[in-house]
Amino acid sequence: MSGFVDEDIETEEDRGEVNGPSPVNGHIDSDKQSRMQSSQSDASKQATKITYEEYKAMATLLVIHCRQEEEKADSEMSEGDGGVKHSELVNWYLKEHEEDIGSEEELLVKKMLVEKVINRLIDHDNVLLKINPDPDEPDPQLAVHPNFTLE
Repeated sequence: MSGFVDEDIETEEDRGEVNGPSPVNGHIDSDKQSRMQSSQSDASKQATKITYEEYKAMATLLVIHCRQEEEKADSEMSEGDGGVKHSELVNWYLKEHEEDIGSEEELLVKKMLVEKVINRLIDHDNVLLKINPDPDEPDPQLAVHPNFTLE
């Protein structure tokens, strides 16, 4: 399956008119004005697009690492919940791929991409689960869904 994983992507048609709204009788209607304002704020966000193969490769590495951490916690009989913190998973991935990162800007882009992949694994694919989810917790503990198997 060769497709794209789209996250936070909009086309020019989604944002409104390409050349900007044209005023009617010297006034811009409120719908066009709100679309114009939202397109300006959307322009400041960077669209992210990766291939399905890239997504699967990243997801597989993240899941394998989570499973290893869970098994290590189980074998040590630790009092923790097992799993790994969200921020620790991001940092682990970035350290594993530090040779591919040449600048601070590339690091920030890669970090944003990893966070989006993790969030997709949690919210959309239901591969990763938040252990004891607390809406106020900025750095939740993550675990692999017990029924998930790697293909």
